[in-house]
Amino acid sequence: MESSQNRIINKQTETLMKMDGELTDMALKLDAMGEVVKTGFSHADKDLDALDGHVNRCRKDHDFVLEKFRIAEGRIEVLEE
Repeated sequence: MESSQNRIINKQTETLMKMDGELTDMALKLDAMGEVVKTGFSHADKDLDALDGHVNRCRKDHDFVLEKFRIAEGRIEVLEE
């Protein structure tokens, strides 16, 4: 009877140790996936910052050209008079 209980206990111990190993592996995989997600968001943030800078430069260029255009229009009106 006692050896049968020992077998059951040993089997349960094996199962628990296997589950513990699997949980450890799963935790490592989740940590790795979390790092991938963090890295992805970091890259996205950098890309958005770069895009924002590009848009701001384009807006400044547009405003500069628009001002030159308005000046040119004013000069044309003066010349037409």
